[in-house]
Amino acid sequence: MHQDQIAWQRWGLMPERTDRTSPPPADRDLLEYLVDQWSAAADVQRGSVGARSHRIAERLRGWYHRGARLTWGIPGNASKPIGPWLGRRLAWWPAGIPSGRMVGLISSRLGRDLESRTRWFAALRTACMHLEHRRDLLVTARSIATQKFVRRAGELFGVPVLEVHVADGSDGDPSRWSRRLLETDPASDDRSLRLQLSPPVESIDEGAAWARTPPADRAVVALSDRLLVLHARDRGNVQHLVTCRLSSNGFPAGSLFLALGDDLVPPALAQPWMAAGAVGWYLQSVEEDETTVDPTPWHRADPIPSPSAPIRRLSGMPPWDGLTHWTRRRAGPWPDQGPADYLDDLILDRRGADHSAFAALWRIVQQRRLVATSDLVRGAVPVVCFTRVPLSEWADRRSFRPHLSRWDFEPFGIRIERSWLSALGAQTVRYGDQDLWDALPEHQRPFFQQRYTRNDQGQPIDWSIEREWRHRGDVLLDDLPADSAQLFVPTLADARKISRISPWPVIVLE
Repeated sequence: MHQDQIAWQRWGLMPERTDRTSPPPADRDLLEYLVDQWSAAADVQRGSVGARSHRIAERLRGWYHRGARLTWGIPGNASKPIGPWLGRRLAWWPAGIPSGRMVGLISSRLGRDLESRTRWFAALRTACMHLEHRRDLLVTARSIATQKFVRRAGELFGVPVLEVHVADGSDGDPSRWSRRLLETDPASDDRSLRLQLSPPVESIDEGAAWARTPPADRAVVALSDRLLVLHARDRGNVQHLVTCRLSSNGFPAGSLFLALGDDLVPPALAQPWMAAGAVGWYLQSVEEDETTVDPTPWHRADPIPSPSAPIRRLSGMPPWDGLTHWTRRRAGPWPDQGPADYLDDLILDRRGADHSAFAALWRIVQQRRLVATSDLVRGAVPVVCFTRVPLSEWADRRSFRPHLSRWDFEPFGIRIERSWLSALGAQTVRYGDQDLWDALPEHQRPFFQQRYTRNDQGQPIDWSIEREWRHRGDVLLDDLPADSAQLFVPTLADARKISRISPWPVIVLE
């Protein structure tokens, strides 16, 4: 029996009874061949076995008529070293085989502070604007650093995106991969461009230079007719893969481009790569970038009419019975913001991309609302958190939480009279353990907080020092009197900015 046919039967792609005189073709679409094999098996099988074969044959026929294809490797890419880089694999194209020049955008990880990466997003934006939507095809892969940004940029700039999924780890079981292909109903497909690569029939050389890199990153580098490196770090996977591509035969000369800059591809990496054939690309400054979009901050089209609020210093303030809501930098979308809108802010360089603690406070004032969230709160009920810790103690309480990658008690926020919040339903938090949680009725659980946890060093953290209060759901501030709340910021410059839109006094903590 043909070697590929043996592998197919071992994987479960072929029926038990099949035409052994006809091996699977190696140079054309394999889906039609599978339809014939399962149809032939259904004609001679009986009972539930025959019914299953007939069902699979009809399902595969449905895929074929919708344009799906199954191939060995990537058609038209025989000159590229895809096989050596990824191993010999089946390629499943649910929406058909797209045509066009494959363009890959790769990068080292960006970290959580995405709003500081303005030049990176300017490079992504500029690259996508120069693509030809009728000729070029962005290629990305699940789990690589650029995946979600490339997908959204393709939608924004009208460039088709091919997403690659390389079977690996839990997906590396050939029978599981085959079962998913055979059992998926074509009517359930979303018709997005995808390439699903099977587990390898023949493994790659484990001693090869690229063998230690993640298969998803390796796939994008190997598949791309043009490859743009947006950011690279010394001794990272991107550095290793770029070096391997430049030293491999089969890739066109001048097909690898580098976005040059200390915060993109630094000179120490770019210079040897350009000496090996890469092309450097200098990005114009962000300030000169004509693609930058600059709408009203935080998407407020109608500025709130109000006089400039008074500014006071904390040292001159009398004692005040209030609850404080501290704002902090937020990594990711705001609680009431969709993921796509957040990515648009970053990619299009809109002012809404600023997710600093000051931006969070500005947003509260403009929206006249504190948005509830269930982040870091046990249970699914969104709440707004406050504390009775006085402003005079903010400097002593400010601390960095490594497990959350953020600062607590940043010097921005709003404090509101306790009586006003109590009338809305705000309550004190009950600190305790699992026994307390189990004993609480359902309506009291949003006000529960685990008292003790441990940090990364194993040291205990007592959360009761935060003296927390919570309010279920959003807190609407439209009816909050001017003398019942105060904003606070660290500097006079910040106070002057936000006082222009605030109906409440602004306190300077410095």
